Amino acid sequence: MTEAEWLACEDPIRMLTFLDSCTAERKLRLFTVACARLVWDHFTDNVMREAVVAAERCADGVPWESELKQFCNAMYRLPVERSQATGVNGFTLWTADERAAYFTALKTTAAGCGLAKLSSGVT
Repeated sequence: MTEAEWLACEDPIRMLTFLDSCTAERKLRLFTVACARLVWDHFTDNVMREAVVAAERCADGVPWESELKQFCNAMYRLPVERSQATGVNGFTLWTADERAAYFTALKTTAAGCGLAKLSSGVT
C-alpha cells in the first residue's frame, strides 16, 4: 500500500491487514490500546478500564501476562454476570456505544493475551 492509498483508504480492515504485514506486534498491541482509550468514557465497568491498562502494560513489556489473562476471563464473564444480575441479556442494557466500547476492550485484552490475531475479525 502506498502512502497515497493509505491516506485515501476508508477500510480499517484493509489498513490493519497492511499494518499487520509490516509492523511489530508490540506496535499493533499499542494501537489497539490507543483505540480503546478513544472510547474510554463509554466503558460501563471498571474491569474494562483495568483490562485495557493491563493490555498496555503487557504491550510495553511488563511481564504481567497472568494478570492480563485474568482480565481477559473477566471480560468474557462480564455480560454473563450482568445477565444473571438483571435477569435480562446484559447487552440489551447497554447502548450501542457501550457495546462497541466493550468489544474494543475485549479485543484489546484478547490480543494482549495472544488469544486473537489483532487484525482478524475487526468489527
